[in-house]
Amino acid sequence: MSRSFDRRTFISGGLKSALGAAALGGGASGLLAACGSSSNNSGNNAKYSIPASPNVGISKLPPRPGGKVIIGTYSEVDGLSPASPTSRFDATGFCYANTVLDPLAILAADGTVKPYLAESFTPNSSYDTWLIKMRPNVTFHDGTPCDADALIANLHALQVSILTGLALKPIQNLSKVDNLTVAIEMNQPWVAFPAELTSQGGYLITPKFINPDGSVQEQANSNPIGTGPFVFSEWTQNISFNATKNPHYWRPGLPYLDAIEFRPIFDDQSREATLRSGGINLMHSQDPQNYVDLYGDPAYQLYNDAHGVVGEPSIDNLILNCQSGPTANLLVRQALGYASDREKIRSAFFDNIPQLSPGLFPPGYPWYSQAIADSYPNYDLNKAKQLVQQYKAQNPGPLTINLSGPSQTRYVELMSAFQSMWQAAGIEVTTTTMLQSNYTLKLVTGDYQVGLFQFFSAADPDENYPFLSTTTVGPPGQISLNLARYSDPALQIYLEEGRTNPDPQARITAYQNVNKRLVENLPYLFGWQTLWMAAADDNTMNFRGLTCPDGTPAFAFNAGEFYPASIWMR
Repeated sequence: MSRSFDRRTFISGGLKSALGAAALGGGASGLLAACGSSSNNSGNNAKYSIPASPNVGISKLPPRPGGKVIIGTYSEVDGLSPASPTSRFDATGFCYANTVLDPLAILAADGTVKPYLAESFTPNSSYDTWLIKMRPNVTFHDGTPCDADALIANLHALQVSILTGLALKPIQNLSKVDNLTVAIEMNQPWVAFPAELTSQGGYLITPKFINPDGSVQEQANSNPIGTGPFVFSEWTQNISFNATKNPHYWRPGLPYLDAIEFRPIFDDQSREATLRSGGINLMHSQDPQNYVDLYGDPAYQLYNDAHGVVGEPSIDNLILNCQSGPTANLLVRQALGYASDREKIRSAFFDNIPQLSPGLFPPGYPWYSQAIADSYPNYDLNKAKQLVQQYKAQNPGPLTINLSGPSQTRYVELMSAFQSMWQAAGIEVTTTTMLQSNYTLKLVTGDYQVGLFQFFSAADPDENYPFLSTTTVGPPGQISLNLARYSDPALQIYLEEGRTNPDPQARITAYQNVNKRLVENLPYLFGWQTLWMAAADDNTMNFRGLTCPDGTPAFAFNAGEFYPASIWMR
């Protein structure tokens, strides 16, 4: 069933109007330098029509210890054991992990990868052996040393996991060099390996939860024990996740808070209303409506990542199942691409805020190519209808597509928009929504046709390898990190070049070619760069103020991900 997808009433008052009024009072050049829009469907639209907020959430005041912060999250996760098949880390999962666990590496504000829980990571000259040295005198919350043995146990668990093992296939051998150092031998060079340690596979749990065969005990999911700034205390699924200050944290002086609580509030407007009522102190969101509502209100600190992404940004996109169903046919994927009026959605839903992404990399990123962007199948309804008829000539009968997505209001309304557009091209479209934790499982097991999702945030484009590689395509019904189940030998060659070649320019060329293959074969229909925002009351300080252990600023708000160690209450 189709419905209107005009969201002008959703963008209450119009974001450009709000910003224009603010500019009249305080200097248009500062607020509107990046404003404007373009009808050029190649993605060369003005980058953003909202101001940067680089200093929001970073305090230079002396921190005040004590107190408790309550954070409203957009989702809930099933578990917090990195190697467990049921632990699918999204922004909420990373927030929990940064509370009670620690990553081996962290992304700095300048885009470089820095050691965090690890003291160093050092490659050999051919990048096929890496040494990871752990910091001395660090213990897990249960008193177990966080040393070489703990690292080997965790990496082994990740290797044998049916979920994370696919991402760590290059690792062939783990050996203990000394009490703090592990040698990781690989079957190929892995130039950007430290970037992998900033993600799910870089978080460590107590080895007491890991069996000798690498399997992880179930209590690791529900009772996470790590080295993090807070110690887990209680978790009521879909209600709250609680932790208290770790008095023995390995980073002197951190954390500042006595306690922290996360409350999943799935509806974006309800989360905002809870912030306004004082029920939470801090929230994150992907929905521009929250930004519009709170913009200019002095009671709240408002941060957006429109101008502040390092590495590769999150992208709202449509994942097309290339293994089964009608979307396994390129004609259908092309028809869906040409039937999708991204400019209309960008205008009607988001008041021209987000930057369109004509491929894996939006304009402004090192791996972007204008020539590839120009070849992206932008909106052409007649072309879409022709492709649908061409498909039906080869496959008589109706062409029916199911579009699925998370049950957040933002996604439900976007799905309705795509449904209307595709039906105009002669495609019958049904829609399915569910909680994000359940939806992620559907994507991983291939139980979908077209899925609407936010994806691809990465410190380095090599982190896309498990999601695009032919080596991570699972059989029907089984786990596949290659969510689109798209197998392309030519693409694989470029992925291997980007992974193994240390020359920066060669890597840029390789990932441009990766992007080219994706645009040609469309396992994904790319939408727009996701706008993440954070809002805090006036007493919640320094929520983006984390530093790396070497003292340099960290990239402390990454696609909705917080690092609670630096937060303090005024």
